[in-house]
Amino acid sequence: MDVLKAVQTYLTRLTSDISGMKVLLLDSHTTPIVSLATTQSELLAQEVYLTDRIDNTNRQQLLHMSCICFLRPTAQSIEFVKQELANPKYGGYWLCELGSTCPGRDFAPLIGPILRQTSPTS
Repeated sequence: MDVLKAVQTYLTRLTSDISGMKVLLLDSHTTPIVSLATTQSELLAQEVYLTDRIDNTNRQQLLHMSCICFLRPTAQSIEFVKQELANPKYGGYWLCELGSTCPGRDFAPLIGPILRQTSPTS
């Protein structure tokens, strides 16, 4: 199995499944993975116009863009997600976990209450 090709395919699917202009938020674990597996040109082809770290507190509010959070579900990343969702900077959020055998298992219980509070339908 070609691990690099698997990661490239995963990132392509992750970014192409969401239409429109996107931001890719990474953490200290996923930044080197993305850097190795793809290029800025490839991300731009999938309409990813900004790549940033979730621990960067100086990010601008860009409500016209969707945000893909590709993170490892560590305590630190989960805390950053909670802070991000309490004060959203982007128009929509998609949480993608690195290393979880059951997607949604690690983030969902911790941010579920925040998602319900910030949901436009509430």
